[in-house]
Amino acid sequence: MATPEEIEELKLASEEAGRMYEKAKQVYEDAQQTYSKTKTEESLRAVQEAEKALKVTETVYNKLLDDFILAMVEFIVDKESGSKN
Repeated sequence: MATPEEIEELKLASEEAGRMYEKAKQVYEDAQQTYSKTKTEESLRAVQEAEKALKVTETVYNKLLDDFILAMVEFIVDKESGSKN
């Protein structure tokens, strides 16, 4: 079972990952706009790289969020089952 401190760390990490995801999404959108205006190979590569970064940050964010939610549920279930005994 996760301690309240570990749960707080997971919460903070998932929040930071969420901010990183939002930044990556903005970079990707900006790269797409640049490509639509310029249609250069360089801007196409920038879109592709931004898309990769977006996918990675999304995966990390989802994993940390899942871990946080799971830790919270386990903590609550353990606390509830402990209070019934």
